[in-house]
Amino acid sequence: MAATIKKRILAQKIIAVCNPDFPTPAMIEFIGATGFDAVFIDCEHSSTDFKLVEDLTRAARVADMASVLRPWSNDPGLINRYLSCGAGGIQAPHVHNVADAQKTDCAGGAMETLKRSCCSSWSNRRKRSTIFPCF
Repeated sequence: MAATIKKRILAQKIIAVCNPDFPTPAMIEFIGATGFDAVFIDCEHSSTDFKLVEDLTRAARVADMASVLRPWSNDPGLINRYLSCGAGGIQAPHVHNVADAQKTDCAGGAMETLKRSCCSSWSNRRKRSTIFPCF
């Protein structure tokens, strides 16, 4: 599924992403069964902890979906920890300019994880977040 999503993104095709308010692993599996391509896990505006992130990203993989996670900070160590929990991609918050993106993009441990995952980065249309797809 991940390779398919990457090809669709590069071909500028539409992918369906669901952003559940109070996700559970069972809900993520249900979302996958309805045909969504990816699930968005918001850790910036919710109380989702690292253990739940592991369970949610595992459920996304079981449901053949990619997972994109937004941490509460663009701290390199935090991003690396979420990637280690299984997040398929990171939407780094609070990226307002090129310098912010470079600070997040060139972060030690997180950048090494991103390189191993053959990731690239780009800014979303609102220019407020940097997305690191790791699929």
